Amino acid sequence: MQAILEGTTQLNLRYCAENEPEKLDFVLPGFLSGTVGCIAAAGSTGKSFWALETAMGVCSREADKALLNMGIEKNGKVVILNGEDPASILHRRFHDACSFLPKPAREEIYENMRIEVLMGTMPNILDGKWQKSILRATVGARLVIFDTLTRWHQLDENSNGDMSRVLSIFEMICRETGSAVLFLHHVSKGMAKDGRQDEQQATRGAAAITDNARWQGWMQSMSEKDAALYGVSNTDRWRYVATGGNKENYGEASPKAWLERKKGGILIPVDLKKEKKGGAKRNEI
Repeated sequence: MQAILEGTTQLNLRYCAENEPEKLDFVLPGFLSGTVGCIAAAGSTGKSFWALETAMGVCSREADKALLNMGIEKNGKVVILNGEDPASILHRRFHDACSFLPKPAREEIYENMRIEVLMGTMPNILDGKWQKSILRATVGARLVIFDTLTRWHQLDENSNGDMSRVLSIFEMICRETGSAVLFLHHVSKGMAKDGRQDEQQATRGAAAITDNARWQGWMQSMSEKDAALYGVSNTDRWRYVATGGNKENYGEASPKAWLERKKGGILIPVDLKKEKKGGAKRNEI
Protein backbone atom coordinates (compact mmCIF):
# COMPACT_ATOMS: atom_id res chain seq x y z
CA MET A 1 0.00 0.00 0.00
CA GLN A 2 1.46 3.32 -1.08
CA ALA A 3 1.90 5.97 1.61
CA ILE A 4 0.46 9.42 1.07
CA LEU A 5 3.40 11.22 2.68
CA GLU A 6 6.68 10.96 0.81
CA GLY A 7 9.27 8.67 2.39
CA THR A 8 6.88 7.14 4.93
CA THR A 9 5.29 3.73 5.40
CA GLN A 10 1.53 3.30 5.64
CA LEU A 11 0.24 0.40 7.72
CA ASN A 12 -2.00 -2.11 5.97
CA LEU A 13 -4.67 -2.24 8.67
CA ARG A 14 -6.39 -5.35 7.34
CA TYR A 15 -3.11 -7.26 7.28
CA CYS A 16 -2.23 -6.07 10.81
CA ALA A 17 -5.60 -7.15 12.17
CA GLU A 18 -5.60 -10.58 10.54
CA ASN A 19 -1.96 -11.59 10.99
CA GLU A 20 0.10 -12.13 14.11
CA PRO A 21 3.04 -9.69 14.28
CA GLU A 22 6.55 -11.04 14.17
CA LYS A 23 8.38 -11.55 17.44
CA LEU A 24 10.20 -8.38 18.51
CA ASP A 25 13.92 -8.46 17.78
CA PHE A 26 15.95 -7.15 20.73
CA VAL A 27 19.62 -6.30 20.26
CA LEU A 28 20.03 -6.18 24.05
CA PRO A 29 17.44 -7.01 26.69
CA GLY A 30 14.76 -4.32 26.28
CA PHE A 31 16.64 -2.54 23.46
CA LEU A 32 14.73 -3.07 20.23
CA SER A 33 16.53 -3.47 16.93
CA GLY A 34 16.22 -0.42 14.67
CA THR A 35 15.78 2.05 17.51
CA VAL A 36 17.94 4.57 19.39
CA GLY A 37 19.27 3.94 22.89
CA CYS A 38 21.49 5.66 25.45
CA ILE A 39 23.79 4.56 28.25
CA ALA A 40 24.35 7.39 30.73
CA ALA A 41 26.86 7.65 33.57
CA ALA A 42 29.26 10.03 35.24
CA GLY A 43 32.78 10.33 33.83
CA SER A 44 35.15 7.46 34.64
CA THR A 45 32.31 5.13 35.67
CA GLY A 46 33.17 2.69 32.89
CA LYS A 47 30.57 3.29 30.19
CA SER A 48 33.13 2.96 27.37
CA PHE A 49 34.25 -0.40 28.78
CA TRP A 50 30.60 -1.43 29.08
CA ALA A 51 29.95 -0.38 25.48
CA LEU A 52 32.99 -2.28 24.19
CA GLU A 53 32.01 -5.44 26.04
CA THR A 54 28.40 -5.07 24.88
CA ALA A 55 29.65 -4.77 21.30
CA MET A 56 31.71 -7.93 21.72
CA GLY A 57 28.65 -9.73 23.08
CA VAL A 58 26.57 -8.71 20.07
CA CYS A 59 29.34 -10.03 17.81
CA SER A 60 29.72 -13.34 19.64
CA ARG A 61 27.47 -15.29 22.00
CA GLU A 62 30.50 -16.82 23.69
CA ALA A 63 31.94 -13.34 24.25
CA ASP A 64 28.69 -12.27 25.89
CA LYS A 65 28.84 -15.25 28.24
CA ALA A 66 32.47 -14.54 29.15
CA LEU A 67 32.00 -10.78 29.70
CA LEU A 68 28.72 -9.07 30.66
CA ASN A 69 26.53 -12.18 30.31
CA MET A 70 23.50 -10.16 29.19
CA GLY A 71 21.77 -13.07 27.50
CA ILE A 72 22.08 -11.65 23.99
CA GLU A 73 20.11 -13.98 21.71
CA LYS A 74 21.06 -12.87 18.21
CA ASN A 75 24.49 -11.93 16.93
CA GLY A 76 25.69 -9.68 14.12
CA LYS A 77 28.07 -6.95 13.07
CA VAL A 78 28.89 -3.95 15.27
CA VAL A 79 30.54 -0.62 14.42
CA ILE A 80 31.99 1.57 17.19
CA LEU A 81 32.54 5.21 16.23
CA ASN A 82 34.80 6.56 18.97
CA GLY A 83 35.24 10.32 18.93
CA GLU A 84 37.22 10.89 22.12
CA ASP A 85 39.88 8.23 22.78
CA PRO A 86 43.25 7.74 21.05
CA ALA A 87 44.07 4.51 19.26
CA SER A 88 46.58 3.50 21.94
CA ILE A 89 43.87 3.50 24.63
CA LEU A 90 41.39 1.61 22.46
CA HIS A 91 44.13 -0.92 21.66
CA ARG A 92 44.72 -1.55 25.37
CA ARG A 93 41.02 -1.86 26.22
CA PHE A 94 40.40 -4.31 23.40
CA HIS A 95 43.50 -6.33 24.30
CA ASP A 96 42.45 -6.57 27.95
CA ALA A 97 38.89 -7.58 27.06
CA CYS A 98 40.13 -10.27 24.69
CA SER A 99 42.18 -11.83 27.50
CA PHE A 100 38.86 -13.03 28.98
CA LEU A 101 37.75 -14.71 25.74
CA PRO A 102 38.32 -18.12 24.19
CA LYS A 103 39.91 -18.12 20.74
CA PRO A 104 36.68 -18.93 18.81
CA ALA A 105 34.97 -15.89 20.37
CA ARG A 106 37.89 -13.66 19.43
CA GLU A 107 37.72 -14.91 15.85
CA GLU A 108 34.01 -14.04 15.66
CA ILE A 109 34.77 -10.55 16.94
CA TYR A 110 37.58 -10.01 14.41
CA GLU A 111 35.04 -10.90 11.72
CA ASN A 112 32.07 -8.92 13.02
CA MET A 113 33.38 -5.79 14.76
CA ARG A 114 34.98 -2.60 13.51
CA ILE A 115 36.25 0.26 15.66
CA GLU A 116 36.77 3.63 13.99
CA VAL A 117 39.14 6.04 15.79
CA LEU A 118 37.84 9.58 15.23
CA MET A 119 39.60 11.58 17.92
CA GLY A 120 40.61 14.98 16.53
CA THR A 121 38.52 14.72 13.35
CA MET A 122 35.70 16.96 14.68
CA PRO A 123 32.85 14.69 13.55
CA ASN A 124 29.51 16.42 13.02
CA ILE A 125 26.39 14.28 12.80
CA LEU A 126 24.44 17.26 11.40
CA ASP A 127 26.75 17.55 8.39
CA GLY A 128 25.50 15.79 5.27
CA LYS A 129 28.98 14.56 4.31
CA TRP A 130 29.41 12.96 7.73
CA GLN A 131 25.97 11.38 7.47
CA LYS A 132 26.82 9.78 4.12
CA SER A 133 30.14 8.53 5.49
CA ILE A 134 28.46 7.03 8.55
CA LEU A 135 25.82 5.30 6.43
CA ARG A 136 28.55 3.75 4.26
CA ALA A 137 30.47 2.60 7.34
CA THR A 138 27.46 1.01 9.02
CA VAL A 139 25.92 -1.01 6.17
CA GLY A 140 24.92 -4.41 7.51
CA ALA A 141 25.55 -3.52 11.15
CA ARG A 142 23.26 -4.81 13.88
CA LEU A 143 24.50 -2.21 16.35
CA VAL A 144 26.21 1.16 15.90
CA ILE A 145 27.81 2.84 18.94
CA PHE A 146 28.60 6.56 19.15
CA ASP A 147 31.14 7.35 21.89
CA THR A 148 30.27 9.93 23.18
CA LEU A 149 27.28 12.10 22.25
CA THR A 150 29.00 15.44 22.85
CA ARG A 151 31.73 14.56 20.34
CA TRP A 152 29.19 14.32 17.51
CA HIS A 153 27.59 17.75 17.46
CA GLN A 154 28.26 21.42 18.22
CA LEU A 155 24.71 22.33 19.26
CA ASP A 156 23.25 23.44 22.59
CA GLU A 157 22.97 20.34 24.78
CA ASN A 158 20.29 22.05 26.87
CA SER A 159 18.03 22.84 23.91
CA ASN A 160 15.20 20.39 23.29
CA GLY A 161 15.03 21.54 19.67
CA ASP A 162 18.73 21.01 19.04
CA MET A 163 18.85 17.61 20.76
CA SER A 164 15.72 16.47 18.90
CA ARG A 165 17.59 17.24 15.67
CA VAL A 166 20.56 15.13 16.77
CA LEU A 167 18.43 12.17 17.78
CA SER A 168 16.47 12.45 14.53
CA ILE A 169 19.73 11.81 12.67
CA PHE A 170 20.32 8.71 14.80
CA GLU A 171 16.79 7.58 13.90
CA MET A 172 17.55 8.16 10.23
CA ILE A 173 20.59 5.88 10.55
CA CYS A 174 18.36 3.23 12.13
CA ARG A 175 15.85 3.57 9.29
CA GLU A 176 18.43 3.46 6.50
CA THR A 177 20.57 0.62 7.89
CA GLY A 178 18.17 -1.38 10.06
CA SER A 179 20.68 -1.19 12.91
CA ALA A 180 20.16 -0.10 16.49
CA VAL A 181 22.04 3.06 17.47
CA LEU A 182 23.50 3.39 20.96
CA PHE A 183 25.07 6.63 22.14
CA LEU A 184 27.08 7.20 25.32
CA HIS A 185 26.26 10.23 27.43
CA HIS A 186 26.91 11.79 30.83
CA VAL A 187 24.66 12.46 33.80
CA SER A 188 24.43 15.84 35.47
CA LYS A 189 26.94 16.58 38.22
CA GLY A 190 24.15 17.35 40.67
CA MET A 191 22.42 14.00 40.18
CA ALA A 192 25.75 12.20 40.35
CA LYS A 193 26.62 13.95 43.61
CA ASP A 194 23.25 12.97 45.07
CA GLY A 195 23.72 9.32 44.02
CA ARG A 196 20.65 9.45 41.74
CA GLN A 197 22.28 8.31 38.50
CA ASP A 198 19.78 5.47 38.13
CA GLU A 199 16.92 7.92 37.45
CA GLN A 200 15.80 8.83 33.92
CA GLN A 201 16.09 12.50 34.75
CA ALA A 202 19.77 12.13 35.68
CA THR A 203 20.84 12.41 32.04
CA ARG A 204 22.62 15.70 31.42
CA GLY A 205 21.10 18.31 29.14
CA ALA A 206 17.71 18.64 27.47
CA ALA A 207 14.85 16.31 28.33
CA ALA A 208 14.61 15.41 24.62
CA ILE A 209 17.77 13.29 24.95
CA THR A 210 16.00 10.81 27.20
CA ASP A 211 12.49 11.39 25.86
CA ASN A 212 13.45 10.65 22.25
CA ALA A 213 15.57 7.61 23.04
CA ARG A 214 13.61 4.35 23.18
CA TRP A 215 15.97 2.66 25.65
CA GLN A 216 18.22 4.03 28.35
CA GLY A 217 20.65 2.28 30.65
CA TRP A 218 22.52 3.67 33.65
CA MET A 219 25.76 3.01 35.52
CA GLN A 220 26.84 4.21 38.95
CA SER A 221 29.96 3.64 41.03
CA MET A 222 29.35 2.03 44.42
CA SER A 223 28.32 4.54 47.07
CA GLU A 224 29.44 4.54 50.69
CA LYS A 225 25.95 3.41 51.67
CA ASP A 226 26.06 0.40 49.34
CA ALA A 227 29.60 -0.42 50.42
CA ALA A 228 28.39 -0.68 54.00
CA LEU A 229 25.36 -2.71 52.91
CA TYR A 230 27.47 -5.27 51.07
CA GLY A 231 30.43 -5.30 53.44
CA VAL A 232 32.87 -3.71 50.99
CA SER A 233 35.66 -1.57 52.43
CA ASN A 234 35.68 2.11 51.50
CA THR A 235 39.06 1.66 49.82
CA ASP A 236 37.69 -1.14 47.59
CA ARG A 237 34.32 0.28 46.59
CA TRP A 238 35.79 1.92 43.45
CA ARG A 239 35.99 -1.60 42.02
CA TYR A 240 32.21 -2.03 41.90
CA VAL A 241 29.70 -0.51 39.49
CA ALA A 242 25.92 -0.86 39.56
CA THR A 243 24.02 -0.93 36.28
CA GLY A 244 20.49 -1.39 34.98
CA GLY A 245 17.80 0.04 32.74
CA ASN A 246 15.60 3.03 33.59
CA LYS A 247 13.75 3.46 30.30
CA GLU A 248 12.73 0.56 28.09
CA ASN A 249 9.80 1.50 25.85
CA TYR A 250 9.42 -1.93 24.31
CA GLY A 251 10.41 -4.26 27.13
CA GLU A 252 10.69 -4.69 30.87
CA ALA A 253 13.21 -2.57 32.74
CA SER A 254 16.46 -4.41 33.43
CA PRO A 255 17.00 -4.95 37.16
CA LYS A 256 19.96 -3.53 39.05
CA ALA A 257 23.10 -5.66 38.77
CA TRP A 258 26.68 -5.33 40.00
CA LEU A 259 29.87 -5.39 37.95
CA GLU A 260 33.43 -5.63 39.22
CA ARG A 261 36.42 -3.95 37.59
CA LYS A 262 39.00 -6.50 36.53
CA LYS A 263 42.19 -6.33 34.48
CA GLY A 264 42.55 -2.94 32.82
CA GLY A 265 39.06 -1.87 33.92
CA ILE A 266 37.12 -4.66 32.21
CA LEU A 267 33.74 -5.15 33.90
CA ILE A 268 32.59 -8.61 34.94
CA PRO A 269 29.26 -9.45 36.66
CA VAL A 270 29.51 -10.21 40.36
CA ASP A 271 26.90 -11.46 42.81
CA LEU A 272 27.11 -9.31 45.91
CA LYS A 273 25.22 -10.48 48.99
CA LYS A 274 24.10 -8.13 51.71
CA GLU A 275 26.29 -8.30 54.76
CA LYS A 276 25.37 -10.60 57.61
CA LYS A 277 27.18 -11.47 60.81
CA GLY A 278 29.56 -13.68 58.88
CA GLY A 279 30.43 -10.86 56.47
CA ALA A 280 29.48 -10.18 52.85
CA LYS A 281 29.48 -12.94 50.27
CA ARG A 282 30.87 -12.26 46.82
CA ASN A 283 30.58 -14.67 43.93
CA GLU A 284 31.41 -14.03 40.29
CA ILE A 285 28.56 -14.90 37.97
